[in-house]
Amino acid sequence: MDMKFEQNRKSNVAIVLSSYPGEQSLDDFLKFFVEQKLIACASVIPECISLFSWNSVVQNEKEQLILMKTLKNKLKVLEALWVEKHPYEVPEFLIISTNKVNESYGRWIEEIL
Repeated sequence: MDMKFEQNRKSNVAIVLSSYPGEQSLDDFLKFFVEQKLIACASVIPECISLFSWNSVVQNEKEQLILMKTLKNKLKVLEALWVEKHPYEVPEFLIISTNKVNESYGRWIEEIL
């Protein structure tokens, strides 16, 4: 299978990595961002364990890992709303730039956003 990648222009696609409390439903939360055309889609890994220090105490929590696909020009608004609406005091919001994106997938993201 020959996959076409965007070779001649820099990718406009970004992936945002975040987490969400493991016991809470993500459906309505993520639907808001799709409906606002801030993310094309989100992939959720329903259960992972996060170890982190919070208030000088090591925490071990169940979380959901989220991979959101968006365009770079949506990141500023997406981040502001994500931080505002997320239940964590300090929500994770990590931006991963893409160097190459399958041509048809990149077009699909641009068309719907």
